[in-house]
Amino acid sequence: MNNSLFYNINYYENLLLSYLRTLLKLCHRWFIATFIQTIGARRLFPCWDDPQLKTAFTISIKNNRNLMALSNMPIRNYDSSQNNFTCIHFHTTPLMSTYQVAMVVSNLFPFKINANITVWCRKYLERFLRFKGGIIESITSYLEFKLNRTEIPKIDHVVIPNFPHDDVLKLGLIIHRESDFVHNEKLHPVMGNVEITRLIAFKIAHQWFSNAISPSQWYYFWLHDGLAALYGEEAIVKSFNNSRLMDLFVVQNQYESLNLGSHFNLNPPRNNNLSDVNSILSFPRYIKGLIILRMLQDTVTDNLFQRSIQTFLYKYMSTSVTPYKFWSIQEHLITNYEYFINISNVYQAWIKNEHYPVITWKENSYTVSGALSQIDTFNIVKRKWWICTNLLILPSLTTIAKIWLTPQESSFELEYTEDDMIIIDIQQAGYYRVKYDTQNWLKIVHYLNSEKYKDLSVINRAKIIDDAFYFLVTRQLNISIFWELTRYLSQEIDYVAWYPMIKVFEYISNIFPFSQDHTFIDNVKEKLRKLLDLPLKTLGFQENLMEDDLVKCLRQEIVKWACMLNHSECITTATYKLQQFYKSPSKYE
Repeated sequence: MNNSLFYNINYYENLLLSYLRTLLKLCHRWFIATFIQTIGARRLFPCWDDPQLKTAFTISIKNNRNLMALSNMPIRNYDSSQNNFTCIHFHTTPLMSTYQVAMVVSNLFPFKINANITVWCRKYLERFLRFKGGIIESITSYLEFKLNRTEIPKIDHVVIPNFPHDDVLKLGLIIHRESDFVHNEKLHPVMGNVEITRLIAFKIAHQWFSNAISPSQWYYFWLHDGLAALYGEEAIVKSFNNSRLMDLFVVQNQYESLNLGSHFNLNPPRNNNLSDVNSILSFPRYIKGLIILRMLQDTVTDNLFQRSIQTFLYKYMSTSVTPYKFWSIQEHLITNYEYFINISNVYQAWIKNEHYPVITWKENSYTVSGALSQIDTFNIVKRKWWICTNLLILPSLTTIAKIWLTPQESSFELEYTEDDMIIIDIQQAGYYRVKYDTQNWLKIVHYLNSEKYKDLSVINRAKIIDDAFYFLVTRQLNISIFWELTRYLSQEIDYVAWYPMIKVFEYISNIFPFSQDHTFIDNVKEKLRKLLDLPLKTLGFQENLMEDDLVKCLRQEIVKWACMLNHSECITTATYKLQQFYKSPSKYE
């Protein structure tokens, strides 16, 4: 059975033993789990599936005594009955919406992480749980600490093979698809482990941001998903004790949100009909919300932002809320902020406006001055944003912080010396692109190709490449400037800075297949090969166990593209390794 309410499967844990019936019976696994996906709740609770309608549920499950039943809350007691059945009674839930109801009956194996966290999975996954269990516990502990007024009674993680969705996350119970939980280092890229951990952290954070509190309308899911993603990423950074991961997350989120926002409307639809609700939940619209929340965090300071989240959770626990209540708490806490703004008006505009703005920097030809302004390249009339950004003046490394471009004052003028270069300083996030005039692009080219390139943050270096390629594709930047900009990457060995260029490799390979022979394609391939020369020599082909994971990620990408482009170093190394394999195949088993 596999429909919108329940997911049921029978399988054998080891089919290699199928010829031994007795052993096969011992390996047999069976389970059933509720599969209530938001609007699917109306099939179980007709007319009561609106997210703002809440009640407390007292759940009991009668099942075979050899199986374990799970639900949203901890078990209160058991009642034994005849015919080998038992009835399990759970504690009454707090007020929650019908789509949050969850039940699982299974004979999966329990692995206790701590008193409140248990992972239920197949026996063979035990070897993966030493690492995953520690990460789950660390992420949960961090969230409990940061959101210290809010407690979740227990969390059961149920790992199910071939589960149709990876986003079943209910209060007290999270269902994982087995393939999204397991990372095989020999088969999967290094970055796969980070992505799996990111997905797990997102689900855990949902215990607070979509379960303890929930949206009053499906349209408002973007806020709860955005907060869950933001705190999930912060929890990963603390768990791995690696601040560079946050740089990676910021760059990845910037890239994905801007590229999706160029072609799609990422705003959630205002209607609650079936197709629109499915669209809200199946498309990663929250990624725009995540960027906007990081912009808010950077604007009001991290300290005030964290206080507002704690207040938000404490005040509205077990209720349905609107973004207006979230904005009002922000405004209340920033009354003494140096630049008073109406948070609701400012950030609601970002949510309501389609696509994104472009910030332009244009030098004045007659004086040593320039102007920063916002434009709407999508030609939607009467649309302006409130943009808070920072200017970085190089080579003096002078920062002008908190420059506001508003609907009333959409430009900012600045005087500077003739040798100065202007950079829009993206610190945590900015849901906009930055377009410089030709003179400033050339100054950036010169700076990046010097030994001082690391004076620019890795987020800014990545942002420059991503925006430059967008303006190249949309015919707003000369191709020679783009190739001169990317030439600096030959001395770059930071995976975060390389990330947008790796996406450029993917884009170009889809447009112009590298296997084709053509003069133009050959020229492009030669330029890409030259970019890879120095990084390939610096990183080599062999991994070091003590290396940072981001270094391993970059090596995998550099080697992959070098081989796809028939780089001479790759061909030589591959030939040598193949010869070694034929000489001693047992060494490579």
